[in-house]
Amino acid sequence: MSSERTGQRPLPIMTEVFRRRAEERPDAAELKIAGRPLPYGTIFTEACRFAGGLRGLGVERGDRIATMLPNRLEALATWIGAANLGAIEVGLSSAAQGPRLEYPLALTRPRALVIHEEYLERLDGISLPDETRVAVVGDGGELPAGAITYAEMVDSPEVGPLAELTASDPGSIVFTSGTTGPSKGVVCSFGHMAVMGVETIEIFELTEADVVFDAHPLYHAHAKCQGVLAAAMCGCRLVMPDRFSASGFVPTLHEEGVTMAFLVGSAGLVMKQPPRPEDARSPLRVICAIPIPPEQHRAIEARFGCPVIDEYGSTEMGVVTATPLDDRRPGACGKPTRRRELLVVDEDGHEVPPGVKGEIIVRPTEPSAFFLEYFEMPAETVAINRDLFFHSGDYGKKDADGHVYFLGRKKDAIRRRGENISAVEIEQILDSHPAVAKSAIIGLPSEVGEEDVWAIVQPLEGMSVEPGELWEFCRTRMEKYAVPRYVQIEESLPLTSTGRVEKWKVRDAGLPGGTFDAEAQTPPRGPVAAG
Repeated sequence: MSSERTGQRPLPIMTEVFRRRAEERPDAAELKIAGRPLPYGTIFTEACRFAGGLRGLGVERGDRIATMLPNRLEALATWIGAANLGAIEVGLSSAAQGPRLEYPLALTRPRALVIHEEYLERLDGISLPDETRVAVVGDGGELPAGAITYAEMVDSPEVGPLAELTASDPGSIVFTSGTTGPSKGVVCSFGHMAVMGVETIEIFELTEADVVFDAHPLYHAHAKCQGVLAAAMCGCRLVMPDRFSASGFVPTLHEEGVTMAFLVGSAGLVMKQPPRPEDARSPLRVICAIPIPPEQHRAIEARFGCPVIDEYGSTEMGVVTATPLDDRRPGACGKPTRRRELLVVDEDGHEVPPGVKGEIIVRPTEPSAFFLEYFEMPAETVAINRDLFFHSGDYGKKDADGHVYFLGRKKDAIRRRGENISAVEIEQILDSHPAVAKSAIIGLPSEVGEEDVWAIVQPLEGMSVEPGELWEFCRTRMEKYAVPRYVQIEESLPLTSTGRVEKWKVRDAGLPGGTFDAEAQTPPRGPVAAG
């Protein structure tokens, strides 16, 4: 059914949004990335030159282009430039290393990997696909064999948005944590990305007069779509640091005139800062802070003098619920957006009454409001979309008025510092240690909100291992945010009849005193033997 017949407005395609901004306001530095004002004309010209460099490498429509970059111009240019050719950008975590970096590269087989020179050592010891050409962003240091510089790629004839793109075409692959196996590559269409941007504008009532703060990395769908793309669509300013600073947050509000701030995973860190009189005098009119306890909502609102809006969603689903500005309820994460239908169901898929806990399942009510598929994982794509609903793996409930309450994760995942962490993947890395027989990863509520990572490890019989050694083992093999804060050694772990760890028993027993705490930097002295 055409958009003309339904009355829907066609979704804006990303490349056209940036092309139009570059033509209408080429010198307007409305995006400030890592402290550098970036005019739309500069961004789009760089993207067109990057597209020319890709064409010189023989890149065609549907090819993947991987990026591993900090928040800076090149991250935007590669995302937009790849789309100009109909290629698909694959954003890799700038913290990924070892198996967690090798796996997504092996799965997507990108024609090019654009990587900043500060991350080059991460490529040591891993295998790159034969078809992958490395392009290095930096000041011209020593390059890996066969690599080229990013500067060489953008020293090319410009290629504008020539690809005929539709809302249903794939535009990006975003890796989200696996919960029962390897991470999955979420294929986001141009329409899905546009919906995330449009809904951000609607939920927060953004206008050209707003200044949005978002310190999330640009490999996230959130930063791309709710940050950059939403700002480009509505014409507001965006301030995006290279990393979040809790102590620098309030000064930035005043210096930049920030009116709307995303504090996804970082609100607790802000509230640990000493309160100052200028907190309440900031220009903020609304904050998005998730997920935080209800009492912290009230504390943030009192401190900054503006409402706190909660959201619930994921890369696959986009924004599913949001708190209405005029109907906020303690503990609720809002009502479903107009593009989503949400049910809470029991184990058999039957809807439960208001107030009863069940699994949250969701489906779109408009085209292109969800992800397309998990890249090259058809079985997983089908399995999660049962009965024509996306099964979130999250527990929740609804009240009689339709407000949704998030009650925890049914799936084996941990939320820390705004990131989703796969317990399975950390366990696989710990279990590869020569002295480890079995491990269990559990999320422990953190004093600053969300969860900390707690590792319980059973050594092989007759062997011993230091908690600090295991922490160091993890530190060199995974993202910083995924490294366990707590490491506990146990003689044995409680198991089911099928050999799975009964994590609920470990969780109910609680964290023992004297457990290694990386943040306290008080590791036990000497090796800790099993038992």
